[in-house]
Amino acid sequence: MDRYNEPEQIPVGRVNKLFGTDGEVMVTLYEGFDSEDNRWPVFVDVDGLPTPFFYSLISRRGRSKAVLAFDDLDSEARVSVLIGKEFYLLVEPEEDKNIRLDDSELYLEDLEGFRITLHYEGKTIEGTVLEFIDSEFNPLFNITVGNEEYLIPAADDFISSIDIKNEEIRMSVPDGILEL
Repeated sequence: MDRYNEPEQIPVGRVNKLFGTDGEVMVTLYEGFDSEDNRWPVFVDVDGLPTPFFYSLISRRGRSKAVLAFDDLDSEARVSVLIGKEFYLLVEPEEDKNIRLDDSELYLEDLEGFRITLHYEGKTIEGTVLEFIDSEFNPLFNITVGNEEYLIPAADDFISSIDIKNEEIRMSVPDGILEL
């Protein structure tokens, strides 16, 4: 067989750990993986052979994490063989350019490193988003303004606009929030 006609292996994620008791796993997804399209299997090397696995459930946890359930791997024992392994797609060379990250999804963790402009107590303060802290009850942005760090709620009500192209966020926050 001509090597140039062989499908290319495109790594699209890694199985990190078990999640729950029904065979779900926590995975890290790499850029370029369209997790919503589960018509095609992902492959994992099992005993040196590319083994196809279909998945029936995927629940995104931010931009790069997800909980995944593989078809026919419905117990911890059956799915544990995949822990720590990379999974990939087999792509014909001419199809390679069709694999890309879906730009329509934006997660708050994607905003790390963005410039932030806060409208606060009648003035404008500029800084940088250092990190997004995911919390079920009160997600926060850890921002820096000059030499100071602040935690502010990452609430939709406070976000005025997000400019992806220029990596800028504008927020209007309640008076006194930076003193908390």
